[in-house]
Amino acid sequence: MSLIKLLESHRGRDRVVRLCSYGSAFLSSYAPRSVGLSLAKLASQLSEARTILRLFDDYSMYKYAAAYGLGKHERSSLLRILTVLTNVTNLIFFPVEHLAWCGQNEILPTNALWWIILAISIWAISLVLTILKSVVKIHGLNQKLEKSEVATEETDDGEESTNPSKKKLQMARRYEYLSIIKNGADLCNAIGWLPKGSVLWAGKFETRHWGFFGTISSIVGLYMN
Repeated sequence: MSLIKLLESHRGRDRVVRLCSYGSAFLSSYAPRSVGLSLAKLASQLSEARTILRLFDDYSMYKYAAAYGLGKHERSSLLRILTVLTNVTNLIFFPVEHLAWCGQNEILPTNALWWIILAISIWAISLVLTILKSVVKIHGLNQKLEKSEVATEETDDGEESTNPSKKKLQMARRYEYLSIIKNGADLCNAIGWLPKGSVLWAGKFETRHWGFFGTISSIVGLYMN
């Protein structure tokens, strides 16, 4: 996908802005003080822009969740349960994040910090569920690959020709591995942004840490799409 086409879509533009935001945050930790401060401000403003744009994502998320429903078409019961739980979690996340944003900007008289922590927690749960979905999908793809017939066959000239169906399965599996890397990096940040001492490395991340993981996640996300 070309950069122009990427920037023409809302999702594509968000991915580019995300990379610029996390990349600026990461570089701000290693740049000279004056440049670092400017990069940190840029990262903050870009992050704020993404949060504002997500104010309008509720309906599209609802349509996606409604289209999937209870996943009756899904063969795997485990995958169906994980997908439904992920959709419900994401539907809850957006209004919670909106309330956190309204509190931060004094639009509503609410405890912004409490809503922020709740939003991050919900995001972390969503990431864990998404990672588990990828693990289940990889397991299913591995089974299909094992059961598939000869992956390559000898041509009349003695050259190998790739089985198209197997190639598609391998590409799908690679996509899920990339998804685990992307969501795993985001999960590292989600945990790092939780209150100190609440779980694992919560509250211990500095700018260079979450900037690094966010940049990795953004690059992988761009590559996947």
